[in-house]
Amino acid sequence: MKGVGRFVAQMKYPKEAIRLQRYYRRFPSEENVGVITESLSNDSLDLVTIAFNNPEMICYQYRLLKKFITDSFVYTVADNSTDAKSRSEIRAYCSKQGLPYIALPPSPYGPPYYSKSHGAALNYVYKNYIQPRSASFFGLLDHDIFPICPISPRFYLKDQPYYGMLQVCELPKIPCGRLLYLWPGLAFFDSVYTQGKPLNFLPSFGGDTGSGSFFSLYKPLLCDQQKETVFQFADEERIPLWEGDDFQNDMYAYIGKDWLHFVNASDWRNAADYNKKSTRMKEMLEDLLQK
Repeated sequence: MKGVGRFVAQMKYPKEAIRLQRYYRRFPSEENVGVITESLSNDSLDLVTIAFNNPEMICYQYRLLKKFITDSFVYTVADNSTDAKSRSEIRAYCSKQGLPYIALPPSPYGPPYYSKSHGAALNYVYKNYIQPRSASFFGLLDHDIFPICPISPRFYLKDQPYYGMLQVCELPKIPCGRLLYLWPGLAFFDSVYTQGKPLNFLPSFGGDTGSGSFFSLYKPLLCDQQKETVFQFADEERIPLWEGDDFQNDMYAYIGKDWLHFVNASDWRNAADYNKKSTRMKEMLEDLLQK
């Protein structure tokens, strides 16, 4: 198949991800708070969110995770904020709550490369925090994802090594012709399966954030062993707030019927109705807290 060799050549770990590791080595981590990278006990669960310029979302997320996650867990905030005031407020909140806080180095990817910035942050967190801790399970969250009912992430992984919202792209140049990967804004993994595999969350092969792990995580099971229809994945239901078809501006989403996605909580899109949407979404979050 024409072009397949180029993709297979990047299967282990692409040069961009290697350059990114070298870039991050230049930055110290004195701003980190409460970060423990020693191995955890068996049956442990790490939940890590990537914060971005909206301290309120971190507060709402932590409160709702405490309310609805039925498994014991450690919630860690990895701060990818570009706004200094937001970083200061998020760090202060984590310190007050006794939460681990990771001050991510400045992203090498500025606007409009938000997906690359998100992927780079996840690569840093996985290599320097999640992997050394060796929790039995770990989950990756966007800062504007919230549980809406009692949830056990361990239950998601009872009969499969990962769970989340499966992204499917038809790409003839990819072996098996389809690029499959989990959106890492809501994704859960069994560490037994990920151990020793070169995870890469950078957009790759024509996909979005998370697609760089196609060869290491998803192809072996979903394509080669045809588990795509055997495993359970979360569906997305987009809900309009008012008339309009702009997902970032006019809608929010339910994922898997048990998670609420604000969508564009940091207003990276400069949406026309962001303030109106933010008010509506925060009302919904307050209602959930009173549920």
